[in-house]
Amino acid sequence: MTHLQRNLSSPVRLLLIALAFITLPVQIVHAELETKKPIVGITEKSESNVSFDVILRSASGDTLRLSDMEVHPTIPAKKPTVGITERLGSTVPLDIELRSETGDTLLLSDIVDRPTFLGLVYYTCPGVCNPFLEGMAKVFDQTAGLPGKDYNIITLSFSQLDTPATALRRKNEVMGAMKRDIPDGSWRFLTADAKNIRRITEAVGFQYTPSQNVDGNFLHRSSLITLSPSGKIVRYMSGTDFLPAVIQIAIAEATEGRIGATITKAIAYCFDVDPVSRKYVLDIKKVFGISITIGGLFFWGALTASKPKRHST
Repeated sequence: MTHLQRNLSSPVRLLLIALAFITLPVQIVHAELETKKPIVGITEKSESNVSFDVILRSASGDTLRLSDMEVHPTIPAKKPTVGITERLGSTVPLDIELRSETGDTLLLSDIVDRPTFLGLVYYTCPGVCNPFLEGMAKVFDQTAGLPGKDYNIITLSFSQLDTPATALRRKNEVMGAMKRDIPDGSWRFLTADAKNIRRITEAVGFQYTPSQNVDGNFLHRSSLITLSPSGKIVRYMSGTDFLPAVIQIAIAEATEGRIGATITKAIAYCFDVDPVSRKYVLDIKKVFGISITIGGLFFWGALTASKPKRHST
C-alpha cells in the first residue's frame, strides 16, 4: 500500500469509493454528450417515397394535403447546344407543313420534287444570316443550272416570331440584289409553326438556342443543306461563301441520291463568327494549333525514319 493509503482510515476509503461510483454515470453521460455533434445538412433519399398524406397549410390558412398539389420533378438544366450534327443519308419528312410568303399552307413535298438546297435562318437576324443569304444569292447568280428546272431553293425561318410578311420582305431584299431572274416559286422564303420547325431542324441536325442578351435573337451556325427529290440529305456546305462548282456537284449527287463528302467540314473548324462584323473569320489559334500538330507529326516521323536499324550478329 502507498503512504497515502496507509494514512487513510477505512471509513474514509469507503466514502471515496462510494463517491467514485456515484459520479461515474455522470462522467459517462457527459462524455457521450461531448462526442455527439449536431447533424446539419441534407441526406439524399433517392429510393424513398414522400408521403402524400402530409397535411399542409397555405398562406391564406386553408388546409390541404400534399396529394392535392401538382408535383413536378426537378430536371437538371442542360447546357444549350449550338451547331450542326450532320445526318447524311437520313430522310427529311416530306409531310412537314410550311407557310408561303403569302400565308398559304404547303407541304415540303410540294417543293422538294428535284434537287433542293435548304438554308435555315431567321429573317430578323442581325448576324450570320445576312452574309449567309448574300452568299446564297451570289453563288446561285453564278451557277450554270436553272432554278426551277435543275434545282429548287428553300429559305426557312426557325423563329416562330417570323411571319409571311417578314419572309416576303426579306425575299425581296435578297432577290432584288441578284443579277439573274429567279423564276417564281423556285426560291421560296418560308415560315412554320413550332411543331414543324422542330421536326425539320431535328431531321437535319440543326441546333440553336435563344440569345440570353437580346430577346428574339438566336445563337446558331449556318449550313447550306442539299436534299434529293426523295428528301434524302446528301450534302452539307458550311460557312457563308460557296463555290458554283461545288453547287453543280451537289446537284448531280442529289439527282442520283448519292451522298457527297463534306469537304468544308475541316475548313469550317478553322473559322468562327466575329461578334463585330458578324461574319466568319479565320481563327488563328486553331490554325496555329493544327500547324503545330502536323509539324510535330512530320518531325517525329522524320526522326523515326532516320534512326539506323540495328543488325543482329
